[in-house]
Amino acid sequence: MYAVEFQAKVKEDGSIDIPAAYRSQVQGTARVIILTDTPTTKPSIIRQLLKNPRRVDNFTPVKRGEIYDRAL
Repeated sequence: MYAVEFQAKVKEDGSIDIPAAYRSQVQGTARVIILTDTPTTKPSIIRQLLKNPRRVDNFTPVKRGEIYDRAL
């Protein structure tokens, strides 16, 4: 296996240009590994709430026995 490493910007359509210096060396099928400095997905709402819980005045948590109580 032959490895080529270079920095590239990912375009809006998701494509990456291979630099001209490497184009003659890269042909056919290639194995691609993408390493980024920043995450590409935004955190889930659950993760956001765990990091920054919402404070509600007069909040009373549900007791364990009340969780499945259908009378409430």
